[in-house]
Amino acid sequence: MGDALADRYQALVRTLPADAAGLHALGLALRQDFGCDRATLFLKARHGVYVAIYAEGLEDMTLAVKPGEGLAGKAVQRRGAIVSNEAPFDPNALSRLRDHYSGYETHSVMVAPIPRLLRAPEGAVQLINKLGGPFTDDDLARLSAVATGLRGLRRFCRAPAENLWDPHLHRESSDGRAPADQAVLADHREG
Repeated sequence: MGDALADRYQALVRTLPADAAGLHALGLALRQDFGCDRATLFLKARHGVYVAIYAEGLEDMTLAVKPGEGLAGKAVQRRGAIVSNEAPFDPNALSRLRDHYSGYETHSVMVAPIPRLLRAPEGAVQLINKLGGPFTDDDLARLSAVATGLRGLRRFCRAPAENLWDPHLHRESSDGRAPADQAVLADHREG
């Protein structure tokens, strides 16, 4: 089953249009295959930060994490998939900051790194809020297989991922100013 999922997503990455519609189609496929509410796709920028090239519900913001930060950053640092079915109470989850600005309520998060041989992961795929229950170990194994199929995702970026992130931009959190090394939320869309 894992190979079939990896092959399916590999075919999607190769054949979908390399634009916002293609990214939306990938997000829709992920939501349907995993029965979740939202999907986020991260790519590694040259400076080592992982920048979201697709973040449902955060279309007007950039989300960026360093390896080791938040669940996405922990997954790329460990090079392994992570699940949190109690994200609001998970000290590793950065969803509280994002939810503060968006009004959305994150309950569960599952993330897997997009692997590269002998190098840091190319990116990460993150799923938010499984519908009808928690994410399972089977979901985690399936997402790891899907992440393998998402290699080559960089073709969806019209501009290099690092152009979407500015370390000097951040928003206020409920705890005061967010440190520059935390998730960065900044307006980056054109017009």
